Amino acid sequence: MKKTLTVVWVLLVLLTLAMYGLAEDLLRIHLPAWVIMLISVLKFLLVGWFFVELRHAHPFWRVAFSLFILALAVVIIAM
Repeated sequence: MKKTLTVVWVLLVLLTLAMYGLAEDLLRIHLPAWVIMLISVLKFLLVGWFFVELRHAHPFWRVAFSLFILALAVVIIAM
């Protein structure tokens, strides 16, 4: 269990650094803003599932959480 959380934490740090590099154009890769938004959604889902312990919650809350985050991302990207 503790090893899984450590791996997820390292993944979150790497995703954060990648997002920073993409947003500041440090990696010299020109990607649309929605790619950064999708990485943010992935990070948010990882935090919810592993650090808020939603993977042990009732299935209703897991589905509601995931659908809410995905719907919010779609609305933000559509703007």
